[in-house]
Amino acid sequence: MEMDFELSAEGFGEIEIIKISPEDLRLFKKLKPKCMIARGEFGQTLFYEIITEGVVIQYSIYEIFKPVVLKVRADEPVLELRIALKNQIDGVWESIASPSLEENYFSISYTSFVKTAADFYKAPVYTTCDFHYNLPFLERLAKDFPVIDEFLEHVAKEESMHIASKKYICSPVMKETIEYIGKNPYGVQSQSHIAEDCSKEVLLAALEIILEPEELNRKFILTDLHIDKLKKARSIIEETVKEERFDERISLSFLCRKCELNEFVLKKGFKILFGYAPIKYFTKLKMLHAEQLLLENKLSIAEIAYTLGYHSPGNFTIEFKKHAKCTPLEYKAKNRS
Repeated sequence: MEMDFELSAEGFGEIEIIKISPEDLRLFKKLKPKCMIARGEFGQTLFYEIITEGVVIQYSIYEIFKPVVLKVRADEPVLELRIALKNQIDGVWESIASPSLEENYFSISYTSFVKTAADFYKAPVYTTCDFHYNLPFLERLAKDFPVIDEFLEHVAKEESMHIASKKYICSPVMKETIEYIGKNPYGVQSQSHIAEDCSKEVLLAALEIILEPEELNRKFILTDLHIDKLKKARSIIEETVKEERFDERISLSFLCRKCELNEFVLKKGFKILFGYAPIKYFTKLKMLHAEQLLLENKLSIAEIAYTLGYHSPGNFTIEFKKHAKCTPLEYKAKNRS
């Protein structure tokens, strides 16, 4: 669903809709999103819409001054992965039961006609990120993920469907990938491709949480050819770190193309063979490389951060602390000869 919908607020009269120019954007500048503010007595909501070939990403920030029920309707179907990034929103979709989401939870839903009411009442700021996937994008995943196949059957019949659970908590990979969409270092020409790849990674991470472990094991068979291709994927990761080619982002989509693997086999098989998911293995090697650079004492913390492909020393420090249980400066001090 592109950003073409009606928005109203109970008891607050008309809502002013303001189009925003690119220079006014706070997020996703390189992606050049469509952007608008919906403003009223209750406060305002800021909508960013990023359009790629396979998915439309809608990032919404609600700044609420007074408790309000916002109603949205649109004359087109939506199949979306919805993620509550900040605070809980209670709402009711017509024909879909219990779509409310607590912070850091996600749901997947399909509706043939958008009509929803969302209740904002507990906190001043809410943030959501919704991924609207098109059918060809999803059809490539249906053979590996039964829940996608089931959704597509409902789409064909124009029947609503919604799945959510207290078990469906966003993984760190999902949240990191959403953050990366707006902060990646690539040029303007690559932006939509990066956003599409990241959207697929978020969906795959969500599907693995949804899919029962026994079903995953039953569906998965690791062949000799798979093993050879997975070893190639590991070599690509190791060579990237060794040669410090951190301007080349290692993503699941990139590894799949290079090694001719589907995402399911890459993630599941890599973890079985090498003990880590591909991206976690890449991060681990980067942190081990960071240790070497810190011990050599030739580069500053900021220089090491940028060498490793981080946008800021702060982001590098957070990742390094997860790995070493101390900051880069503390690591240098502890290992000073």
